[in-house]
Amino acid sequence: MEVYPSATLSQWDIKSTGYKDKKGEGFRKAIVKELSRYIDISLSKELLIKEDDVLDSAICLLAAKDFLEGKVFYPEDIELAKKEGWIWVRK
Repeated sequence: MEVYPSATLSQWDIKSTGYKDKKGEGFRKAIVKELSRYIDISLSKELLIKEDDVLDSAICLLAAKDFLEGKVFYPEDIELAKKEGWIWVRK
């Protein structure tokens, strides 16, 4: 499953700009607050706020949840998507 974290956040109406910057802790904190409404991240909140790559992993979990629940856009040509790749994003 291929995921683009910014697209996932956008589809959930969560602001995605600025959180990758070194000074993005405030943005990450806001994202973590929103994510906690949809997935249980209680054991790792501080790490998610501190490390943008770890936050990306949690965002990928939200995308996986969308995928498993069938709430994603599907490619018109699944065989081509298998060959070329497909970024799964929430409807």
